[in-house]
Amino acid sequence: MATPGFGELASRLVRYLNELVRRGEISERGLARLAGYSQPHVHNVLHGRRALNLEVADRFLETLGISLTALFTPDEMAGAPPAGLSGARPVPLLQGPLGGGQPFPREAAYPAVELLPARAVGDSVNPTAALVSPDERTAWPALWPGDLVLLDRSPHLRRRPQLESFYAIAWRDVGYICRCHRIGDGLLTVVDSDGSPAPPPRLTVDPGELLQVIRGKIVWAGRDLRSAP
Repeated sequence: MATPGFGELASRLVRYLNELVRRGEISERGLARLAGYSQPHVHNVLHGRRALNLEVADRFLETLGISLTALFTPDEMAGAPPAGLSGARPVPLLQGPLGGGQPFPREAAYPAVELLPARAVGDSVNPTAALVSPDERTAWPALWPGDLVLLDRSPHLRRRPQLESFYAIAWRDVGYICRCHRIGDGLLTVVDSDGSPAPPPRLTVDPGELLQVIRGKIVWAGRDLRSAP
């Protein structure tokens, strides 16, 4: 895939923002507050009547936690799945293990790709795969060390965490897997098992920084048989 220029990236970002508005995950007024412009100005940007400048585009990407990979379809990132794997979707893989006291895995400039069941990926927003650290046991027995997990990185889901689900969170540069729930300006965290580093039971998080802490909701998990004994 050829490297796109800023004009193409801006167009893709505008389409992505329009989809967030359509889904009800953010309003035009909310985007205007982030951009520091009036709502009519942002409305015109979303409808192609004004150009999106680099500074505002960067602000949207950073504040909303949007990865550049989210602006491309999985097929554009990795090409069509091989013959016989039409039920699979290519998903970018985070670089490094998730949990176990390790730094939160980073997004590589040219990520490895995992083929995951298309049904599992579904309509996930900015779907991303990660490998659970061999030393991570806080979500056991639901998740095992070495599991391949799928993160839905929808801002809507990350702003409204539910205790019945697992989330990948980053706190002070360390990655964790836990259940969590918002109460006021606090984020309560719950782990299912001891045996590996866990986040503090209550985190004080500014609402504007919540997406930097809750990085994704774990919506699917499977064994990576390549690492099985």
